[in-house]
Parts: sequence; C-alpha cells; structure tokens
Amino acid sequence: MRMISLPGLERLPAVSFSPTLQRDGVTCLDHSFWTHQKWPDFPKKSVILLQDMLSKTMHSDIQMATLKVLSLLCVHVIVAPYFPLGKPLLVKGFITPFKEEAGRSSKKLHRLAALNIPILGIEPSMILALRDDYPEYGIDVPEVHLIQEWLVHQSLPQLKGDNDDPLQLIPHCSEAQAGVSVLWEQVFKQCGQSLTLIQTGCCGMAGSFGLEKSHRRVSEGCFTRFWADHLDQSKRVLASGMSCLEQVKRQKKRCGIDAKVVHPLVYLAEALYTLKT
Repeated sequence: MRMISLPGLERLPAVSFSPTLQRDGVTCLDHSFWTHQKWPDFPKKSVILLQDMLSKTMHSDIQMATLKVLSLLCVHVIVAPYFPLGKPLLVKGFITPFKEEAGRSSKKLHRLAALNIPILGIEPSMILALRDDYPEYGIDVPEVHLIQEWLVHQSLPQLKGDNDDPLQLIPHCSEAQAGVSVLWEQVFKQCGQSLTLIQTGCCGMAGSFGLEKSHRRVSEGCFTRFWADHLDQSKRVLASGMSCLEQVKRQKKRCGIDAKVVHPLVYLAEALYTLKT
C-alpha cells in the first residue's frame, strides 16, 4: 500500500463561523497562535475545542452543533487551529510517519494546555487515540476530554421532550470499549431526557475500511447484521461516531431505512435552541 501525503489539509480554512456564533463567544485561533510568545486573555468560563479531520471536512454540522451547545450554555469556545493527530496513519500501519505526526501534535497540544483551559474533542476514535495509542509509542500528551466527559460535570437545563418515546444511542465502538459512552446517558438524564444505550457490533465503516472497494461486501454485511434492525422509522436513534453516521448515510437506501439518525450534539443543539426560544 502506498501512502499519499496531504500536506495541504492542515492549511484548509476552518469551518465558516456565522457572525451570530462569534458574537455569542467563539474565538477561532489561526496558525500564528503556535508562534505567539504571549497568551491572549480569555473569559474564565472557556473551553478549547479541537478540530479533527472528520468534523472539519465531512461532518462540519456536528462541529457547528457543538459550538451552539456550548454557546447556549454560556461557555466561551476557543477553536484550536486544525492539526492532524495521525490516527489514520496508525490504522494503516505507517508506524514511523504516525510517530512523527504524533510528536508534532503533542507539542501543539502542550502549547494549548499551557492556557490552563479544558481541551475538548468530539470524535471518539481521534480523542481516545491520544490516551491509548500515543502512550504506547512513548508520546506524552496533556489531558483531552471527550465532550460528554465535560458536559456531565456541568449544570444543564431541563429540556422539553417525550419521555414516553425514549431516545436510543448507538455509540462508537471505541467509545463503548473505553466505557465513556455511558456518560451520554448521564448527560441526557441531567437534561431530563431518557436515553438508552444500544449494545451492538461495528457498523462496518471501521475508519476507512468501509470506504475501500475490496471491503464493501464485509462492510455491508456488518451493517446489516448489527445496525439495520435498530434503525426503523418508529425509533429515535442517535449515533456518536462520525464514521458510523457516514455508514448510515451510505447504507440507508440499500437497506430501505427511513429513520433519521443524528449525533447527540446535533440533538442537544436543536433542543437547547428550542428551549431558549
């Protein structure tokens, strides 16, 4: 397998943030931040949001929903400049390039950590790699929280909803394995919402596995076996993995699925906005 370098990805423009979000307290750092000698001053109730490749490109709606949730909770959000974390390189077995990439990312993460502001991430496969894969190769990183790990410790408003028709969540495989998917249950409980975790197998995407032609049949088989039956139109289903959501989008027509499946942050953003209005 030949590795293709994408040196321009890091320089892609960030998601376009509306003036409303900027007024509501979103600061977008650019790459000059890495060479600043003096830290800017930020409000006391602030968080740093890491961008990952999926939320930056394929699922920017989830990143926007995250910003809306945090803004509606009166939290100032500092969006870090995008930099790759190297997970795709590791999955494909490019160990040396991964270690080089991870080393560069570690330095940037430590620079962000020097602000003494919580660092949050959205996509489980990317953020959990910092805890599991980086230390395995001797790469030190500061603490980075998944969004639900931070939300569960916040004061959250009671949302309007139909608890007679409870929400269901299919977590990302890595999230379920790490035991952090249960925190979504606690977050929704604090909001007065009933949420049930669905324990099932892999959706079949598995990073880039499901995008490769040679794996198409296996990928489709996994989805049919483990996911399709959970996605009938009568159920309200959430999914916390961006690759899982991409797989649902790709397989819906083939499986005759009409159910709308969204990320829990997209659901929370809509519910909080409705509450505020």
